[in-house]
Amino acid sequence: MGLELANSEVYVAKGQAAMTTTRDRVYLAELNPGDFALEMSCARTYGDTAFAASAVSVFDRLTGAQIGTIPNPTTNQVSIST
Repeated sequence: MGLELANSEVYVAKGQAAMTTTRDRVYLAELNPGDFALEMSCARTYGDTAFAASAVSVFDRLTGAQIGTIPNPTTNQVSIST
């Protein structure tokens, strides 16, 4: 499980997902179906509708809308850090 703080908002990743946040984005790498991120203050979820295998999903932090994906390296390793 991941834990992030962005602009006084707390975000947690469920399952084996890796996640990070910025001022305006949430980045989520799901390892298994059912992994997702949760914004605690309003219970908004990110990545809970469709499993994105081999990619990092990018969401608008203010609206919750998915705005794209970033393909994982071909070595099947993911590292998210800020």
